[in-house]
Amino acid sequence: MGAWGFGIFDDDAALDFIYELENSGDEIAEAMAELFQAVNSADYIDSDEGAAVIVCSAIIDAAINNTEYEYLSNEHDDILAFAKNSKLSELKNSAHSALEKVLGENSEVNELWSETEDYDSWKNTVASIKERLK
Repeated sequence: MGAWGFGIFDDDAALDFIYELENSGDEIAEAMAELFQAVNSADYIDSDEGAAVIVCSAIIDAAINNTEYEYLSNEHDDILAFAKNSKLSELKNSAHSALEKVLGENSEVNELWSETEDYDSWKNTVASIKERLK
């Protein structure tokens, strides 16, 4: 059974990506930087990339702003600990730009969410992360 909700970690693509991050070991920051660079230079963002940007941005938000994400604290405290001890603040601007693209017209994840009754909740959740990374 798939997971689907408007929270950051409430869909399968987000969950898949966080497990990929766990397997990247000490190269989490590099993986995030590559993702943001790819998204910021792309003309169109597919839904999996969009979900990955949101996950990475939430991790950065948790690390530099101490924003509480229950899922990270309860299920992935190793990523959270690594994030808090790394220089993810250097990725803040790239994350902000990538979130802007995820919320834009050329984003599949935005398009898919716009067709649901939870669109405003999803959009507000993503926009709040973007605002904190400004």
